[in-house]
Amino acid sequence: MTLGMNTAAVEWVHAYLMGLDPQRIPLTREAFVPHRYPRTHFSPNDILTLDKHLCNFPGEISIALLYWL
Repeated sequence: MTLGMNTAAVEWVHAYLMGLDPQRIPLTREAFVPHRYPRTHFSPNDILTLDKHLCNFPGEISIALLYWL
């Protein structure tokens, strides 16, 4: 189970956990691109989790409660 404060961050982690490259999926990639009405105010590298031991991912990403700086 994953929980998060931001849908884009949660979907980024879900893609990664399924073995997919989130950068290759337009929906997850474009959620972090600046737009007139942004979905996020941070980059995928800013995604953090409470449990850093379940996955080895750049930016300290893993499963559990997601949050951002």
